[in-house]
This record gives sequence, structure tokens and C-alpha cells, in this order.
Amino acid sequence: MPRTASPAVSVIVPLIARAELLERAGSQLRAQTLSDIEIVLVGGEAGSDAIGSMRADERVRREAPGLGLCDALNAGLEACRGERVMIFDPRDELEPRAIEALAVRMRHGGESGAFGGFRFRAPIGNLPHDPLADAPNEISFDELVTQQWFPLSAMMVDASAIGGIHFRASHAQGGCIHPADYEWLLRLAEVGVKWSRSRMDVARVWVRGLENNGCIEQRLRARARLIRERLIANGREAPDVRVLTQGAVDACMGLLADAENPPTLYCDASSRSTAEMARWWQRLGFVGAAPEHLNSFAEAKENESTAASAKRVLATLDPCRAVVIVGTGPAAPLLAGSLASAGMTPRICGVKRDLPGWVNDARAIVLNSGQEAPIRSQFVLTEPDVRVHLPAGASLVSMDEPGIEDELIRPTLGDDGEMPPAPVPRGLFALPLLIRTFIHEQIDLLKPVALLGLGRNARLLARDLSRAGIGVYGVDAGVQGSPWWAEVDGIASLTMCELEALPRDAQCIMTVLKDDGFAARTLSTRPGTRVLRWSWVSDVLAGVRPTAWDSGCQEAASTREAA
Repeated sequence: MPRTASPAVSVIVPLIARAELLERAGSQLRAQTLSDIEIVLVGGEAGSDAIGSMRADERVRREAPGLGLCDALNAGLEACRGERVMIFDPRDELEPRAIEALAVRMRHGGESGAFGGFRFRAPIGNLPHDPLADAPNEISFDELVTQQWFPLSAMMVDASAIGGIHFRASHAQGGCIHPADYEWLLRLAEVGVKWSRSRMDVARVWVRGLENNGCIEQRLRARARLIRERLIANGREAPDVRVLTQGAVDACMGLLADAENPPTLYCDASSRSTAEMARWWQRLGFVGAAPEHLNSFAEAKENESTAASAKRVLATLDPCRAVVIVGTGPAAPLLAGSLASAGMTPRICGVKRDLPGWVNDARAIVLNSGQEAPIRSQFVLTEPDVRVHLPAGASLVSMDEPGIEDELIRPTLGDDGEMPPAPVPRGLFALPLLIRTFIHEQIDLLKPVALLGLGRNARLLARDLSRAGIGVYGVDAGVQGSPWWAEVDGIASLTMCELEALPRDAQCIMTVLKDDGFAARTLSTRPGTRVLRWSWVSDVLAGVRPTAWDSGCQEAASTREAA
């Protein structure tokens, strides 16, 4: 298709993806319903053919090969001939009408930019709703500061409004454009660019793989400093700066508090809903979709005081003792979900009505009496009028007990733009690390390890084992090929295998929290095998079970006692 002297839209594509993703991006650009576009391929290796299937497309131009990401994007901005500019990350996916929808929105909206809806791309970010659904119909500087998930692949801007506003390489980190892209949008907004909403979904956005916590912390710190810098440049007062940088501070503090299992409580749940925090983490690309319990417990209708109180109580609980939730008050589903997510078995007593749905979602054990709880259990009272009998050595804490006001101890960005000191992991935040440390102590590092189930817990274990150079086998009938996280986390040593084909000396670790049937089948098909159960480790730490190994003897003992 011939290029025009002044196309309607210039699409800049940085060549930062694998070959097959670049080819997919080329196919999506060729399938766009608006054909009056130019495609400016920037960066990548010097001398490379870039997107092979687009060589014959006359709309394609090649610019700035061999340059770094930000420099290549800036060269692309200088070379654009179109009336409007769009930057498309080839790891994202465009809907066929994406470019046309944004161009039409700009033509009829009278503004200098447009944005459309998007979904996070499956399988990592398969969120069901548009993260921009609650954004206003027009966004400018104030909205960009408070709404923190505007991907470039879902946005378009008037070329004349860009002027000399380019990407600053000092803000880029490795091959990742964030937060340089965010800083670029903020500076565009400062000169008056406003983006109006297209009601169409235009993209599915790539979500980055799970990085090490040092990289995540560095990016969050950079984001907080960046927001502070632009706010001060716009003449905002110090109190306003503290409020608008608080989201990045909360995210960083939450990450560091739960550094080995990011993130369980999604940082500071006292100031935002769990759904919003899920979107925050998804946008920054640090984790996959939110754990099921965060989605299941929407009926709890948490408010700021309830979430803050639940977080305070969880931080004080001893991870080596069993926890019993008393009653089904507003904080109960938050507590049960967090316990389940951390690998503990939620126990509930004092239920005065029909069991709510979140009890099953958290796979909680319902006790008829507090006396059925393990010795030294920690009871958390969620309703003021429930009476409970405590076993020997147990402790009781009430959700209604006054605590220190969160706002007095809530970490804030320093006046010099620096993050507050990192918090020390406490209570339940330390449990996932304790579980994995315990598992490492139990296994023979010279023998291969088989992970039974390839969910969230398996991902954390596989990452640690791979770093230690230990061969890892994966067994999960519900996973076709390797799990998605094996590639994004760079775990090349994971070998998928049927249960029957595992090496005879493989050590089996059941990572699924509740799958007694599969454990029993494993033991029956592999006589003499013991299975280390992730879900039992917390009970071992709490003194409830003598061992986390399931060899069938526990089940046999229970049968004898019942007889």
C-alpha cells in the first residue's frame, strides 16, 4: 500500500520484542481499518530486517537502528509525517479498529489527544474489566497524577502538540520504557494536551514478568520522585505533593513489607479498594492477576477503617501460631482471604447465621467451639457480641480495640523526595518466606524436585530452586505445555512431566493449598513416596502438625481413630 505525504496517523513501533511478537504486531497493523497511516520502526539492532512480513509495505519506514529505547523513540517523533502520533508497544495487541477509533475521537472531540479502553493481555493479566472504566471522559495533568494506568498503546496525540517534548533517557530502566513514558505524558499535559475518551476497547496491554524486588523498589522510588518533581514544577504546595505521591509510597512500602510474596494485601488497603490495588500492580507489571480471594470478597464492602484495622491486626499476628476468626463481621473475609493467600488454614468459630460464600472461597475450617482450636491459637474477634471459649495458651484480640491512628504512622515521601525507611516484615507478612525456608531445609538439594500443581506458590518455589541450580519438574494436568510464568520469569530448567514419568528419586512438593485427593493418588501410584505439603507447613510452624510430609500415615491414623 503506497505511503502518503501527510498520513492521518504515524504509528511508532519500538523494536523491543521477540521476533514472533514483532510479526504479530505487523499483522495487527496491516489489519487496521484505517489504512492512511505510516509505520515508523525505531531502535532494534542495526542491520536487522525488523518485521520481515512488512518489507513490501510502502507505509513502513526504518529509523534509528542501534539506538537505545528513548533515543530511538525521539528519533521516531522527529521523523513522523502524520497529523497524529501513536506509540505502539509490539508486546501489546491492537484491536482492528483501534487506530481509526482514536483518530475519529480526536476529529470529533476537539482535543489534542484521545485514549481508549483496554484489557490486560491474557494469560498474565486477564482482568475482566477495563482499568480505565472509572477514568473521566477527559484527562489532563491532574488525572494523570491520580489515575496511574494509561498505556501508550491505547493513546494518541496531535503531532503539533508534541513539539520538542521528548522522552528522557534518564527515566528509562533497561529495556523498559516506564516511567519515561509516564513522565512524557505528564509534560505533554503541562503544555495543555488533553485526552478525550473513545468508548471503544482499543488494546490488550502487555504485563511485565515478575521482577526481583530490588528492580520493583527502584521503579517505585523513581515514580514517586517523578510525580513530586512535576508537581513542584507546576507550583503545587507541599501538602498537595504528599497526598498525590502517597500511592507510589504505599506501593513501595507494601512491596517491602511483603517482599518475598508480592503482594498479598496490595499495600495500603486502607486508602483504596483491593480491586484498585490489583489494577495498580497490573499496570506496573509486577504480578499477574489478583489472587482469587481478592475478587471473591468484594461482598465484604470493606471501608477504610475496616481495612486499616484488618491490616493492623494481621501485622501483629504470630506466623507460627494458628489463627481463629471469631464471627463473620466486616473484617472476617479480609482476614480469611489473607490467611489463605499466605498458606495458612483459616479457622472460624462463633458463626450465628448461614455461612457466607467467602468461607468456602477461603476454604476455611468451621469450628463448633473455640475449644476445638489448636493450643496457643490466636483468636480474632470480628463481632462484639460473640462469646468464645479459649483453649489453653490462646490469645484474643478484638477488631474493635483502638489502635494507633494509621495517618500518624503512615509512611510519606520526605521533603527531599526520598522514600521513607523500609519496614521490617512482621506477622503474616513473614509467613511465605518462612514456608519456603522450611521447604528448603526439608529437601535434598542434590535430588530433583517435582512441583505438584503450578500455581502461585509453585511459581515462587520454582524461581528459588532455579536460582539454586536445582532441577525442577512440573506436574499439572490443567496446564498445557509450560506454565506462562516459566517464560516471563526466565525459568528454563522447568520440565513438564506426567506423574508416572517422574524420576524415582524426585522429591514431590504439593504446592496446591487444598488437594487431598491428588495427594492420595500420588501416594497410591508411587509407593514409598512422601509428599511435602505447602499447606501443612504453616500448621507445623504453629505446632498443630508434627510434620509437613504426607506419606499416608496421617490419613491411616485418622481412620483408626474414627473407627
